Amino acid sequence: MQPAIGGTDVPVVRISFSDKTDKGWNNSPYMALTVTEATYLIEVLRAAVDLFGGSA
Repeated sequence: MQPAIGGTDVPVVRISFSDKTDKGWNNSPYMALTVTEATYLIEVLRAAVDLFGGSA
């Protein structure tokens, strides 16, 4: 994950999907979320962990 500025000057959180076979972060597929969207994603992931008995 890395902070970035979107094309419309909106602060976003860029989440890159990479593994050891990729050619580096710059060539990886990614999604850019606004700060609010990233916060919602974190909340959903925490709820999923709690649902399956883990701890976040």
